[in-house]
Amino acid sequence: MMYKNETCEAVHYAEACAGFGAARLAVDEGFVAVFRLSKRYRRVIDEGWVNTANHVDVNVYGILPLELFRQTGEDAFYRQGMELADGQWENPLPDG
Repeated sequence: MMYKNETCEAVHYAEACAGFGAARLAVDEGFVAVFRLSKRYRRVIDEGWVNTANHVDVNVYGILPLELFRQTGEDAFYRQGMELADGQWENPLPDG
């Protein structure tokens, strides 16, 4: 599910939250469930889906690749998640 408007295109935060919850549950289901989730969200990396806005509503997607990295050890998920997390601190508001 993509978030699209005149200023932003990215994976929608609802997709991120649903995927994160599924990833946490997949641990209990075993390798096959984790593999299916990682394959689904690996598309975001492989197909070059972009995050065109540095905003919390789209950067929250970073929770999912970081969780998938934790479960799979795939560096691509780590890099993607950290890029989004680091982006939150690029231009902070004066009040933090």
